[in-house]
Amino acid sequence: MEKIELSKKNVCNVMIVDDELDFLDAIGSDLEGLFNVIKVQDSSQALVMANKMQPEVVLLDINLPFVNGFEICRELRRDRKFNKSKILVTSALDNTDRRVQAFNSGADDFLPKPFSSQELIARIQSFVKRKASDSLNEVLVCGNISMNLSKMEVIIAQKLVVLSLLEFNLLKFFIINREVVLSRETILKEVWADAVVTSRTVDTHVVSLRKKIKDSEYGFHTIYGAGYIFKPSHS
Repeated sequence: MEKIELSKKNVCNVMIVDDELDFLDAIGSDLEGLFNVIKVQDSSQALVMANKMQPEVVLLDINLPFVNGFEICRELRRDRKFNKSKILVTSALDNTDRRVQAFNSGADDFLPKPFSSQELIARIQSFVKRKASDSLNEVLVCGNISMNLSKMEVIIAQKLVVLSLLEFNLLKFFIINREVVLSRETILKEVWADAVVTSRTVDTHVVSLRKKIKDSEYGFHTIYGAGYIFKPSHS
C-alpha cells in the first residue's frame, strides 16, 4: 500500500484488529506517524489491549479466529469507557445481512475489503475533527459550578453568574487545575498569555471573582508565598 503523507495534528489512538499479518503491517505502516497505532493479531487479546490502550478508533475485522469481530464489537459497546470510541468494521464479504449485523453489534461504520488507505485516513481524520468540535460544547462541573464552554455561561447554585471573558477564562483555568497550588506566574502565563501585566493583576481579578462566585461550593484559598489553590470552600 502506498504511503500517505497527511497532517500530523489530529493524533489519536487507533487499534487495528486483524488476523492477516500482511494486512495488519500494511495498514499499520500507512497510519503510523499520523496516529498512535496499536496492532492486534490475536483476537482473544483485543479486549485486553483495548482496556490497556483506550483506543479512540477501532478498525475491526469480522472474520477472526477464537473471537469474531461482532462479539468484540458488542463487548466494547457494553463497556462505558468506549461509548465515544469509533468502531469501523471491515470484511472481505460485503452484503446487506453482514452490514446490518455489524451495525446491530454497535459498529459506527462498515468498510468492505479491499479499501484504500486514503479513505480510511480520511474517515479517521473526519472523526477526530468532529470530536474536537464536540469538545467545544463541553460542560465543566466543579461542585455546584457548571461552565458551558461553548455558550460561555456559568451556573452556580442554579443561578446564572455574569463574568467577563477574562474572568471566565480565569475560573476555567482554576477549575481544570482544582486542588492544585498555582503560582501567580503560572496563572499569568496561562490566562494572560503575552499581555504585559504584573502579579498584582492576578490578585485583583481573584478578589473580584471571589465575590462573584460567593455561592460556590469551591473557592480561592491563598497560599502565602506560593499563590492560590481552588478547593472546597469549607475544607
